[in-house]
Amino acid sequence: MMSCGGAPALPESMPFPSRGPGRRTLRVERLERRAVTGTLNPEAAGAAIRLKAADRLELDGIRVTDTRGRFIAGRGVDRKAPIDFSDRSWFIVHRDRPDAGLFMSEPLISKLAGLQISSFSRRYNSPGGVFAGVVSASVPLSYFVRQLQAVDAGPHGIVTLRDAQLRLIARHPEPPADGTDTAGSRKVSAALAALVESGRPSGTYRTVCPVDGTERSFAFRRLLVAPAPPRPWPTRC
Repeated sequence: MMSCGGAPALPESMPFPSRGPGRRTLRVERLERRAVTGTLNPEAAGAAIRLKAADRLELDGIRVTDTRGRFIAGRGVDRKAPIDFSDRSWFIVHRDRPDAGLFMSEPLISKLAGLQISSFSRRYNSPGGVFAGVVSASVPLSYFVRQLQAVDAGPHGIVTLRDAQLRLIARHPEPPADGTDTAGSRKVSAALAALVESGRPSGTYRTVCPVDGTERSFAFRRLLVAPAPPRPWPTRC
């Protein structure tokens, strides 16, 4: 969801990196075909990923795990000491929910690059339909900040992007240095929380922003891309 203090017209979708990281970037059919013998070939999968990611420089990386959450294919892989992603929400969701589809994670710190990211992921199955692992594409939060800069909220306005649980993904201008509105923060006004809970797709309201204490008129809209179960996504103040 996107919200804006300054209440301009808000877009119905967020422009994501070139042709991804959505259904086309994270199509898993080829991975499943490569696993026809029952075991995914990491070298073959890695070559396919490098080709897929070559023109998607906005991504921190496209990576594949096995059934235990071990990183087995993609940029930065170390097969002698594989990174464990089994504690990530996106891995747990896909392991436990065959119907999860495309999943957008909460803000995370990349285990490889140390960047603030959000991961977009899909489950892939073995030939018998059993869970085989997850393919994920991680997008630096700085990318979303750059997209928000295109929204004209006026000289004192604020534009934010939040996930379905109202966690902050990105904000323009940048959050204050005192750490009161950092990535992952759920610090929102009661007015926005109530509107989101009501299920309305969009709306306007006037309230005091809990971050800086300034009264503003706000507009919000649920975006029509990157579903993050269980609900569409929200945004701010």
